[in-house]
Amino acid sequence: MPVILVTPEQFEALKNDPRWKDIQKGDMTMQRYVCGFLFDERNTNVLLMLKARPAWQKGMLNGVGGHIEKEETPEQAMGREWAEETDGLEMQWMHFATLSGEDFEVFFYRATGGTAFLTSQSDEEHLVVCDPAALPTNVIPNLKYLIPMASFDNRRDWPYGIHERSVSGGSQ
Repeated sequence: MPVILVTPEQFEALKNDPRWKDIQKGDMTMQRYVCGFLFDERNTNVLLMLKARPAWQKGMLNGVGGHIEKEETPEQAMGREWAEETDGLEMQWMHFATLSGEDFEVFFYRATGGTAFLTSQSDEEHLVVCDPAALPTNVIPNLKYLIPMASFDNRRDWPYGIHERSVSGGSQ
């Protein structure tokens, strides 16, 4: 692992950086996330979460997901995040896209199942059923192209690779 020399003042400033946990784990550059969309059997509804955190997502709709833990595969993280954030049954998640930027990587998944009776495990964040053809205005901006990509019936081109210029964090 490379060694970076910093002054005591730089070290104190670094500890206030939100990436400090990743730096302590030995990953100074890449934050990794998962994000999943649950569609009904006809692709006429998609389940999204009204986010309370992180602050830049507050009041916006996003898929269910979060950080990938150290020593965890993206598939394992998607299953864990789904179990933590919903009371839903275990799903068969299909990886359809990876969005990357300078300092982040988000693995996007889709699953098919019932969306009507799921509830959030969080008092702060709530699950919302949306029409994928008419998404609300408060969705995370890149969901406007990711959800249509996830609803395609032709899966032979999956997973798609997408690169965005970094705007401080990915979808999660």
